[in-house]
Amino acid sequence: ISGIIRNRAPVTGIALGILLWSGSNIFNQLTRALDGMWGVPRKRSFLRRRGFAMLMALSLSFVLLIVFIAEGTIGAIVNSFIPDDLQQYRPYTVQLWAGFVSIGLFGVMYYLLPHVPFTWRQIAPGAVLGGLAWELGKRGFLIFINLYLTRSNLVYGSVSIIIIFLIWVYVTTMIFMFGAYLNYEYTKQKESEQADNFTEIGAEQPF
Repeated sequence: ISGIIRNRAPVTGIALGILLWSGSNIFNQLTRALDGMWGVPRKRSFLRRRGFAMLMALSLSFVLLIVFIAEGTIGAIVNSFIPDDLQQYRPYTVQLWAGFVSIGLFGVMYYLLPHVPFTWRQIAPGAVLGGLAWELGKRGFLIFINLYLTRSNLVYGSVSIIIIFLIWVYVTTMIFMFGAYLNYEYTKQKESEQADNFTEIGAEQPF
């Protein structure tokens, strides 16, 4: 025990480094998936891609920590502007704030991860739909956990937690990629409409 206490600083540093490296794998894989969707070749070296993924993991973790800390304060401020006649709706301000946070989180990832220049209008459909679907998915998944854990613990024991975590990762990935495909289709449709308008205008011009 004394040896562990003496070495807790380097052990903690190594553990945080491994955690950061593992967490960056998520953003690295998402970047590759989005680049493949848009048909973009790899422009960054391995170190640059890994460094960017680690920076995204650190930045989003810090932002989410600040958001969760300030959640109670922001909810109290929002509730202070709600009239007394609508007091029954005050408990929903936390859910509304969580929805805005999810939409912003999805929007930032859609904007920064792929090697494609976007405008916020192009990624808005996927961010809104993905964020709202993620919030609904979280609430539905909580109901699933309450029903599943009571039965799976009898068969799998503590391994059921790992099974549930993998299922949630799969559901989150499907929601994220669905929003990304929505942005892709929306952008391609807008580009097609602009090309058709340009062709019609060109055809109307006399030679």
